[in-house]
Amino acid sequence: MSTHEGRDHWQEWIKNQLQEVEVLPRKEYLEESMKVLLATLHEERRKVRFRKRIRRTLEGMAVAAAAVAIIYVAPQLNNLLQGDGSTALDQGPAGQPGEKISIMGETAKETEDSSAVKLENKMFHIQLPASPLKVGSEFEVTGEVKQGPEADSQGQLRYEVEDGHNILASGTLPSVGEGTGWQPFVLKVKLEQKPTSPNGLLILYTNQAGQRSNELTIPLQFVEQQGSPDAAVKHDVSAPLPPAEEAYPAQSVRVLDRHEEDQAFSSYFKLLHKAVQERDVAALKKAMSPEIYLSFGGQKGYRDLEEMWKLKTNPEASPIWSELEKALKYGAKKDGEYFRAPAIELPAGTDEYRARAIVGSNVNVRSAPSMDGKVIEQVSNLLVRMPKDLTKYDKPGWKAVILPSGKPGYVAAEYVVEPLGYRAVFGKVDGKWTMITWIAGD
Repeated sequence: MSTHEGRDHWQEWIKNQLQEVEVLPRKEYLEESMKVLLATLHEERRKVRFRKRIRRTLEGMAVAAAAVAIIYVAPQLNNLLQGDGSTALDQGPAGQPGEKISIMGETAKETEDSSAVKLENKMFHIQLPASPLKVGSEFEVTGEVKQGPEADSQGQLRYEVEDGHNILASGTLPSVGEGTGWQPFVLKVKLEQKPTSPNGLLILYTNQAGQRSNELTIPLQFVEQQGSPDAAVKHDVSAPLPPAEEAYPAQSVRVLDRHEEDQAFSSYFKLLHKAVQERDVAALKKAMSPEIYLSFGGQKGYRDLEEMWKLKTNPEASPIWSELEKALKYGAKKDGEYFRAPAIELPAGTDEYRARAIVGSNVNVRSAPSMDGKVIEQVSNLLVRMPKDLTKYDKPGWKAVILPSGKPGYVAAEYVVEPLGYRAVFGKVDGKWTMITWIAGD
């Protein structure tokens, strides 16, 4: 091989090697790029299929929801739009009677009588001839209340009638049977004030430690009874206000119910409540010490109790029941080895002789001792004072007060607690809880 031939051979070999060096990396790069591209396309295709499945599912759900709306809601809307006074609570799916529709924990159910309505929740069952219930100044409601360990609440059973502006009546439900489960009751209501609007509500609820629960609202329509005394009632708004006085610092009062902290006392307290609700003189005496202290004049014991409170001559009409209801309304507070009711704590240094506590939330203070009186102010758990003339301006069912601003006004008596009003002290006699003092004044 000549020198030229050898040189040409090496040049060809080097050229071929250089071509392989340039081409091979490009080929590997393209193959890798193709793999990445195919993987990306596969992932995108998978995402597209997934989105299609989601869309089909949502479309199916929308169709199902529309079908449910047509079956369940249309009959109810049809009832509402008829304008015949029927409500959307009267029928269930396909207009079948007896099916329930629940609204805010309450249920309305059509009964065998097509015009009758049954309202219910976990605590109350109420049977109405129609809704709203047409009522006069006095009316009656029958129903059932759940008793025993399965009951949703063990609090006090109470009711309230309001017309959107004022509370027209309130109190405790009548006693029911001692059994468990659903027990019947009959509630007789007498309005204490004339309604200010044609419609209102009867509210049944449980009150435990000042907290309301299990509320069942019953729509009312107030019908004025011609010829009845209530039809001619004209509220007196001409009663004079006490004179205004100097302003004083505003202070709050507190409800300190602790009666459930002692299991034995809690059981006793419930029995006492029951005796008061049932107007049961024998049970009341059983809940009191035979030597109960009744006055600062030395009166004590059962004999003086019966004489002072007319418990022998006319026990049902005795004022002791309303006074006890008011004293026990806010529970009992612990005081060393004793309990005291009402469980209202006043600020230190309070002048108990003139003090009055307005207990409740947004309680109206009015310009006259009447629901027709103008609302001067709304207050909550506030310590106020009697006028300088003390009880001179008080009216039946109303207490005159002087607000911290110095303005005078009237407050419904059921919201006013007086430190020197009737109060109870409970202690142990022979190891058992009993009422040892029931007294007013100082």
